[in-house]
Amino acid sequence: MRERVSRLALGAAAVATAAAVLTGCASSGGSGTGAGGGTGGGTTSSAPSPSHTVRLDSTDNGKRMSVPKGATVVVTLDNLYWHLSPVSSPALAHAKVVVHPKKSRIPGMGTGTVVATYHAVAAGRAVVTANRTVCGEAMACSPAQSHFHVTLIVH
Repeated sequence: MRERVSRLALGAAAVATAAAVLTGCASSGGSGTGAGGGTGGGTTSSAPSPSHTVRLDSTDNGKRMSVPKGATVVVTLDNLYWHLSPVSSPALAHAKVVVHPKKSRIPGMGTGTVVATYHAVAAGRAVVTANRTVCGEAMACSPAQSHFHVTLIVH
């Protein structure tokens, strides 16, 4: 009888622990769409600390950066023709993409920014990539202008 009570107590403790862990985790199964329809999705374990925001832009292209777990990563690319690729690493959860068009006197310039927000949710490696083929009014991009990638090491 005592053994049965001990097993029931252990089972109840395991259920309570699992419930506490699941309650503390938020799931984000949605996806965001940026200019050109790039999507991503993932899960987040908690809201990131607002004090740890890593801001990236085109000057960070090709870099490898260290990011603390829990940080928010904001990528801002100047030009509306950028297409963000989904991040396939569990280390980085995609939150949203916002397109900010700006008025231009010349139509078709793609004036504005594409801003993607991610959350560093687990230790590991993630690569944020974006591509474009047009850099302005019917102007093709050079190879150096058409690709953006940053490798993030979440610790």
